[in-house]
Amino acid sequence: MAVCVGTGPSQVPYLRELVRRYGIVVGIDQDSSSPGSDLCTTTLTASTHSPTEAWGCLRLWLQTEGVRVATVVGPCTGAPLRTVQFIRRQLGMRAMIPSAVDVLLDKTLLRKALNDSGASRIRTGYELELSGGPVVAKPRMNGMGGLGVKKFESYEAARHKVSEPMGNSLHVEEWIVGRELA
Repeated sequence: MAVCVGTGPSQVPYLRELVRRYGIVVGIDQDSSSPGSDLCTTTLTASTHSPTEAWGCLRLWLQTEGVRVATVVGPCTGAPLRTVQFIRRQLGMRAMIPSAVDVLLDKTLLRKALNDSGASRIRTGYELELSGGPVVAKPRMNGMGGLGVKKFESYEAARHKVSEPMGNSLHVEEWIVGRELA
């Protein structure tokens, strides 16, 4: 049996694969009418942004059904990733440590870790002021599916056009031409 945190449109392909592999799939979503809900054996209504709420619903369901969970997935980013890791820990499954989740969900920390390790070399912050050229501003935390992403012709233009409250929560890096993968 598999648990999928989130049953929205972007989760549908993953839900199809979970059904193929595991047969029984329990979806957790705050909207029981999400498109992927139809693919689930059962959909539990709980916020994917609240680990304790989602776990509480799942725990009660598991107690009444008496089934064993083989995997817990959340094919999404942001708060649902924390929920997946929390549920995995509650079930005694391997899970990411919270500090690793923090790095993955914070674009500024993740870019720094990737650049420091040599896995990436995308310029950010002060380096952009020196180099010029187009930049992309993204929500630093909890961004999903390209929402809130804006292209600017320069770092200076991004700083002037983004409102101050929002500016503190944005990650700005050099614009790379190509297809977004993550």
